[in-house]
Amino acid sequence: MDLHRQVRWDEERLKHVAKEDARGHLLRTIPGIGAVTASAIIARIGDGHPFRNGREGAACLGLTPASKSGRGKETLGPITKMGDQYLRQSLVVGMISLVR
Repeated sequence: MDLHRQVRWDEERLKHVAKEDARGHLLRTIPGIGAVTASAIIARIGDGHPFRNGREGAACLGLTPASKSGRGKETLGPITKMGDQYLRQSLVVGMISLVR
Protein backbone atom coordinates (compact mmCIF):
# COMPACT_ATOMS: atom_id res chain seq x y z
CA MET A 1 0.00 0.00 0.00
CA ASP A 2 2.87 2.36 0.76
CA LEU A 3 4.38 1.74 -2.66
CA HIS A 4 1.06 2.50 -4.38
CA ARG A 5 0.71 5.72 -2.38
CA GLN A 6 4.26 6.72 -3.29
CA VAL A 7 3.66 6.04 -6.99
CA ARG A 8 0.42 8.07 -6.92
CA TRP A 9 2.18 10.92 -5.14
CA ASP A 10 5.03 10.87 -7.67
CA GLU A 11 2.57 10.87 -10.59
CA GLU A 12 0.65 13.83 -9.15
CA ARG A 13 3.89 15.73 -8.54
CA LEU A 14 5.03 14.98 -12.08
CA LYS A 15 1.72 16.26 -13.49
CA HIS A 16 2.03 19.39 -11.38
CA VAL A 17 5.59 20.08 -12.56
CA ALA A 18 4.61 19.41 -16.19
CA LYS A 19 1.75 21.92 -15.90
CA GLU A 20 4.05 24.61 -14.47
CA ASP A 21 6.72 24.23 -17.17
CA ALA A 22 5.79 25.98 -20.43
CA ARG A 23 7.59 23.32 -22.48
CA GLY A 24 5.71 20.54 -20.68
CA HIS A 25 2.40 22.31 -21.20
CA LEU A 26 3.15 22.71 -24.91
CA LEU A 27 4.21 19.06 -25.29
CA ARG A 28 1.05 17.86 -23.56
CA THR A 29 -1.03 19.50 -26.29
CA ILE A 30 0.24 16.79 -28.65
CA PRO A 31 -2.27 13.91 -28.71
CA GLY A 32 -0.88 10.81 -26.96
CA ILE A 33 1.70 12.72 -24.89
CA GLY A 34 1.02 12.90 -21.17
CA ALA A 35 2.89 14.30 -18.21
CA VAL A 36 5.33 11.40 -17.92
CA THR A 37 6.31 11.41 -21.59
CA ALA A 38 6.52 15.21 -21.67
CA SER A 39 8.84 15.25 -18.67
CA ALA A 40 10.99 12.51 -20.24
CA ILE A 41 11.26 14.53 -23.47
CA ILE A 42 12.24 17.65 -21.55
CA ALA A 43 14.80 15.72 -19.50
CA ARG A 44 16.40 14.12 -22.57
CA ILE A 45 16.11 16.81 -25.24
CA GLY A 46 15.65 20.00 -23.22
CA ASP A 47 14.83 22.96 -25.40
CA GLY A 48 16.24 21.32 -28.55
CA HIS A 49 19.08 23.79 -29.07
CA PRO A 50 21.85 21.14 -28.93
CA PHE A 51 20.57 19.77 -32.25
CA ARG A 52 21.23 21.45 -35.59
CA ASN A 53 18.08 20.05 -37.19
CA GLY A 54 15.14 17.70 -36.63
CA ARG A 55 17.04 14.71 -37.99
CA GLU A 56 19.64 15.02 -35.22
CA GLY A 57 16.84 15.16 -32.64
CA ALA A 58 15.24 12.06 -34.16
CA ALA A 59 18.63 10.31 -34.17
CA CYS A 60 18.90 11.05 -30.44
CA LEU A 61 15.76 8.94 -30.01
CA GLY A 62 16.86 6.28 -32.51
CA LEU A 63 14.08 7.12 -34.96
CA THR A 64 16.18 7.70 -38.07
CA PRO A 65 16.69 5.08 -40.76
CA ALA A 66 20.05 3.38 -41.09
CA SER A 67 22.01 4.85 -43.95
CA LYS A 68 23.80 2.45 -46.26
CA SER A 69 25.89 3.90 -49.03
CA GLY A 70 28.06 2.39 -51.68
CA ARG A 71 29.05 3.16 -55.27
CA GLY A 72 27.67 6.68 -54.99
CA LYS A 73 24.22 5.50 -53.95
CA GLU A 74 22.66 6.07 -50.58
CA THR A 75 19.84 3.81 -49.44
CA LEU A 76 17.91 4.05 -46.22
CA GLY A 77 17.16 0.96 -44.16
CA PRO A 78 15.00 0.31 -41.07
CA ILE A 79 15.18 2.61 -38.03
CA THR A 80 18.35 2.13 -36.04
CA LYS A 81 16.85 1.98 -32.51
CA MET A 82 20.19 3.24 -31.18
CA GLY A 83 18.81 6.14 -29.13
CA ASP A 84 16.94 6.52 -25.86
CA GLN A 85 14.91 3.31 -25.52
CA TYR A 86 12.70 4.54 -22.66
CA LEU A 87 11.64 7.69 -24.46
CA ARG A 88 11.05 5.88 -27.75
CA GLN A 89 8.95 3.27 -25.93
CA SER A 90 6.94 6.00 -24.15
CA LEU A 91 6.18 7.66 -27.49
CA VAL A 92 5.08 4.36 -29.02
CA VAL A 93 2.81 3.54 -26.05
CA GLY A 94 1.26 7.01 -26.27
CA MET A 95 0.59 6.67 -29.99
CA ILE A 96 -0.86 3.17 -29.61
CA SER A 97 -3.21 4.39 -26.87
CA LEU A 98 -4.26 7.25 -29.13
CA VAL A 99 -5.03 4.90 -32.01
CA ARG A 100 -7.10 2.59 -29.79
